[in-house]
Amino acid sequence: MQVNNEYNSLFNINLGVLQKVLAINIKEGFAKRKYEQVFIRHLNDALGSSEETRGWLDFSLDCRYISGEKHKQ
Repeated sequence: MQVNNEYNSLFNINLGVLQKVLAINIKEGFAKRKYEQVFIRHLNDALGSSEETRGWLDFSLDCRYISGEKHKQ
């Protein structure tokens, strides 16, 4: 189906961006670990990005845009 192909392309782009944001938040927070509150804020941002990714994966599974196997990866 055309819709699924378009969605899969967008989905893969979004996941790629979210994964990078997650890693960058952790890296930036670690670089600023001298300031405990700043470090904690960046870790919380990374946790939020992680949960957003999980949400998109769950949504995609529910809509049958991805398989259960892909969801587990």
